Amino acid sequence: MIDLKNCTFIIPVRIESEDRMRNVITVLCYLLENFDTKVILKEVDVESVFQEAVLPQIKEYLGDALNNLTHVFEKSDDPVFYRMKILNEMIDMTDTHVVANYDCDVLFKKETYVKSVKMIMDGFD
Repeated sequence: MIDLKNCTFIIPVRIESEDRMRNVITVLCYLLENFDTKVILKEVDVESVFQEAVLPQIKEYLGDALNNLTHVFEKSDDPVFYRMKILNEMIDMTDTHVVANYDCDVLFKKETYVKSVKMIMDGFD
């Protein structure tokens, strides 16, 4: 497992399709399996899809090793997804030097994450 303890991935999401749900599961499993890092997923929707459909599949793949995952649900009937507002709220939840504004629809090579965090941290005294 790669040490990225100084980084928190924040992922705002609305799981409105099967494709998005599959991507959320894939991204969370990838991050939590490969990196010792924190992940905060904030789901904003009418009802939570995460608890019923996503979490069981992640547990099936990763077991109970979900200590570094925080799920927050905010009930909202608003059809508009206020990504920047949600991101700002999530930043306030972090306690690491590096915060990665992450999208649930992308994956990078492991080296990309490590190099990015290192480049950011090298700028700190």
